[in-house]
Amino acid sequence: MTGFASGSSVALTVAALRSAEATNHGNHVANIVLKVCAGFGGVAACAGVALGALSAHALKTRLDATALATLHTVSWYCLVHGLALIVLTLWLQRAPESLALKFAALLFAGGLVFFCGGLSASMLSGMRAFGSAAPFGGMAFMLGWLTIAGYGVAKL
Repeated sequence: MTGFASGSSVALTVAALRSAEATNHGNHVANIVLKVCAGFGGVAACAGVALGALSAHALKTRLDATALATLHTVSWYCLVHGLALIVLTLWLQRAPESLALKFAALLFAGGLVFFCGGLSASMLSGMRAFGSAAPFGGMAFMLGWLTIAGYGVAKL
C-alpha cells in the first residue's frame, strides 16, 4: 500500500510539473505577445508624431501638397493604430486567451507596415510603387476594427 501511495504521489507530482511547465511556456508566449504589441504600438505612435512634425516643418518646402496631405494622413493613422495596439495590450492582459484580440493586433501591425510604411516610403522616396501596398494595409486596418467589434459583441 505504501508503494502504491508513493507511486501515485510521484505520478501526480510529475503531472503537476508538466502542467506548470506548459502554463509557464504559455505565459512566456503571452508576455512576448504583450511586449511586441506595446513596443510596436509605442514606436508607431512616436513615428506618427515625428512624421507629423516633419511634414509640417522640414518637408513642407520639399514635397508637393499631395505628398504632404498623404503624410498627414499617415501620421494620423500611425497615432490612432499605435494607441489601439497599446489598448489591445491592456485588453490582452485581461483576456490572454483571446485569439480575436491577438488577430486584431496582428492586423493593426500589418496595416501599419503596409499602409503607413508603403505610403511613407512612396511619398518620401518618390517611388510610387511602394504605395501599392497601401490598399492591403487599409484592408488590414478595417478587418482589425471589425475583429474587435465582433469580439465585443460576442464576449462583452
